[in-house]
Amino acid sequence: VEFGTCDVLGELSAPVNAPLQAAASNVDLFIFSYVLVENAKGIHAKFVENGGSLLPGLFRIAAPGAVFLFLDSSFRLWDLIVRMALECGVKVEERRPRWVRGILKHQRLSNLSNNLLVLIKNPHTANGT
Repeated sequence: VEFGTCDVLGELSAPVNAPLQAAASNVDLFIFSYVLVENAKGIHAKFVENGGSLLPGLFRIAAPGAVFLFLDSSFRLWDLIVRMALECGVKVEERRPRWVRGILKHQRLSNLSNNLLVLIKNPHTANGT
């Protein structure tokens, strides 16, 4: 497992994102853990203005079968993220896990399944499109 820093508001080709861009086609699992909600306005604006920001670039160059795991304090970005993937020509299988009632006993954890999004780049085509 290798972790690195990146700029989620910058393009994938931005210098700060160069290590990620170089490795992205060989990555099986991308994890975005509590980094997107605080940048929601910027992510939305960049995507609407020019189709940009880090995520569309990753969706385009990720290997077929790559998994994108999003964990955050809110699910309000999930629809935008799925739209980004689809508009980048990436067919994805969307998974929003559901928990069996009673497994999560603590009330604060009862909304956990809404705060988790898993996208899988279509593994059935050569380039995922």
